[in-house]
Amino acid sequence: MDLFLILSYYLSEYGKPALYAAALVLGIIIICNKDKATKLLGIWIAVCALESILDVIYVLLARYGGAVFLSRFALYKSVMAFIFSSAATVMLFLYAKYSYGIKFSVLIVLLSVKLGSTLINSFLMQNVLSYRRIGDTVNYGYFSNILNLIPGIAVTVILLIIFIKNKHREAELKLLWLSPLSSLIVLSLYLCIYSVLIFSESTGFSKTENFVEYVVLFASVTLAVIQLMFSIYILKNGRKSSFSEPLEIVD
Repeated sequence: MDLFLILSYYLSEYGKPALYAAALVLGIIIICNKDKATKLLGIWIAVCALESILDVIYVLLARYGGAVFLSRFALYKSVMAFIFSSAATVMLFLYAKYSYGIKFSVLIVLLSVKLGSTLINSFLMQNVLSYRRIGDTVNYGYFSNILNLIPGIAVTVILLIIFIKNKHREAELKLLWLSPLSSLIVLSLYLCIYSVLIFSESTGFSKTENFVEYVVLFASVTLAVIQLMFSIYILKNGRKSSFSEPLEIVD
């Protein structure tokens, strides 16, 4: 177990930034070399990588900046994360629209779910599930993590349905539907872990809780690896750019 904990820590600490940086580079290459529809996937990859890099930078700054930094910049970080995640969702929708003919009403639903859930979560954490009511810093953090996962899970389920339903239309990227599926699996794992910890006697310092936290770290590294693998997959199999080919919407 000690070896697993050490491996999870170092992979999360040093492996994830390298994986995100590599995905960002590949996303830029896709944008520069692929056809107009696949460029949208390149933008999606680049935006997701930038969001993840922002999160890594925030964690590092929080580690050395302490409570003062957290209190000043937590809101800005949340806003930036919402903007990046929304942009990534829009890019995936636009790809689905131009490739499968998905209606714009789906985008309205996706963004409404993200924005509505974010506002509801903010209200719940400040008024209903506030720190004073819960009285436990550890469980308050678990509640916050669960509420933050719900919008992502809901959006991922919708995207997964879209890509599975239309996978027969994919000529080159037949495995693209596995991307939202893998994200859904990891997000669901997070949700289960935090839910179990809430109903346990959480102190934040037990060996079990520490082990679970490292499982979360390991899962986050796995998600970063999957993101990089799909970047390579899209770069290898996506259609190359054709300047004479207009971007047509499939009916």
